[in-house]
Amino acid sequence: MGIKTEKRLENEWGPANAVTPTEIIKMFRLARLRRNDVFYDLGSGHGRVIIMAITHGKVKRAIGIEQDADRFCRSRSIAKRLLSKKNLKRVDFLCGYSDEFEISDATVVYESHYPSDDEDKLYKESFKNKEVRIIKNIFH
Repeated sequence: MGIKTEKRLENEWGPANAVTPTEIIKMFRLARLRRNDVFYDLGSGHGRVIIMAITHGKVKRAIGIEQDADRFCRSRSIAKRLLSKKNLKRVDFLCGYSDEFEISDATVVYESHYPSDDEDKLYKESFKNKEVRIIKNIFH
């Protein structure tokens, strides 16, 4: 039964090396999430961080961008199952690469992939003179 449970969790929430709910809550505290924040997760996977940004972080909006179509579809399905209708109105998932979308309304950005040169360009173009809190979590 343990293997099935572990596999089910991986299917729903992503691989075991993904950030845990406890770590996500700590991350939100460090980022000082507020009710008026617009939160983006670049590489949102199965949507765990987005769902928790709405339910625990209480942000105004949470948007996940995921390039993998299967994870994108799964994240939408999981959110529909776990979130109330009210909270679903504050969530959006987009399928594609981060640099394909306008993210200038962000006040907090989370990303958990390896840094790239394009990243700095994306941030400079998107945020210019705006203060944005950027959270990075690099897995090795």
